[in-house]
Parts: sequence; structure tokens; C-alpha cells
Amino acid sequence: MEAHRSTSRNQQAAINSVRAAVMGRRVVRFFCQGDVIVCEPHLFGQARRTNAFWLKAYDRELEMWRYFPFGELKNFECLNDVFRIRPEFAESERKITVFDTMARLR
Repeated sequence: MEAHRSTSRNQQAAINSVRAAVMGRRVVRFFCQGDVIVCEPHLFGQARRTNAFWLKAYDRELEMWRYFPFGELKNFECLNDVFRIRPEFAESERKITVFDTMARLR
């Protein structure tokens, strides 16, 4: 029982880190599927059919929008850089249908 609670607390802490990065418009770095990713997280939410969390972010290296499954983000870290919301970022989504946290203009 204690192991389950610990996992839930760890997962909630990880979710809160992603939310803080999106709300603060902070550039992040993490590992996903064996790659180091540095990106600008704009949207965090869930797929309606699966309820799985996804992160929509602009990949600075590839210069393109990408979706990352939350469950595959490892060593998630907020960097000191703050990004501007990209003009091509659209709030309408197909993959993420239940919005949790979205970057906004201040």
C-alpha cells in the first residue's frame, strides 16, 4: 500500500512540474524514448479516449511541434530560459482534447 502511495505522490509531483513549466513558459529538458529533448511546452492535457496525459511542445532542435506522452518523460527539468508563445500555436487541438494547462500571454 505504501509503495502505491509513493508512486502516486511521485507522479503527482511530476505532473505539477510539467504544469509549472507550461504556466511559467519555461524551457524544459527531458529524456524521451532515448533522446534528450529541449523544448518549449505550450499545452498539457489528456486524450479523451485514453485519458493519457500528453505534452505539446515546440522542439527547438528540430524546429517543429511535437507531442510527448507524459508517461515517457524522464528526468524532467525546467531551465532558466523563458519562451514567448509561438504565433502558430493554436489552442484548437485534435490529439489533446481535455486541456489541463496551457501557456498564455501575460
